[in-house]
Parts: sequence; structure tokens; C-alpha cells
Amino acid sequence: MTDAAQAVAGFGLVGLKRTVPSLVSTCVWFGPLGLAAVPVARAGGLPWLWAALVAANALQAVGTSRAFHRRTGLLTVTNTAPTAESCARTRS
Repeated sequence: MTDAAQAVAGFGLVGLKRTVPSLVSTCVWFGPLGLAAVPVARAGGLPWLWAALVAANALQAVGTSRAFHRRTGLLTVTNTAPTAESCARTRS
């Protein structure tokens, strides 16, 4: 579930052509996971390793979601609903 959450925000950033925040988040959270994988597995076995992966995915989901929301906050929403004025122009 956490992997899907971070992927959605990551793909959103790709759609906005802002891929650097996703790359930075991946390096920040999965880099230490890669370095700690063997010691964590030795200390707690596979359950601890899965827990570390879930934690890294959750942290990346937070990071990419925050970056996505920061980037989309710069966008403006235009009102595309028809108005009486625009309907009158199309009838003329």
C-alpha cells in the first residue's frame, strides 16, 4: 500500500515534468535502506527487513506527496463551467 502511495505521487510529478523531487526522495530514503539492509536482516530477520521497507516506502510517499502538492499549488484552476454570458455568445 505504501509503495502504491509513493508511486501515485511520483507519477504525478512525472506528469508535471518535475522529476527531481522524486529522485531526491528515492535517494534519501532508499539509500539508507540499502546500506542498512544486511545489518537489519541479521538483527531481526526478514520481518524487520520488511518493516524497514514499509517505513522507507511510507517516508517516500510523504516526501513525494509533499513535493507534488507544493508543485500543484503553483497551478491555478480556471473556471470552465458555462455561464449565461458564454451561452448567449454561442447562440448568437
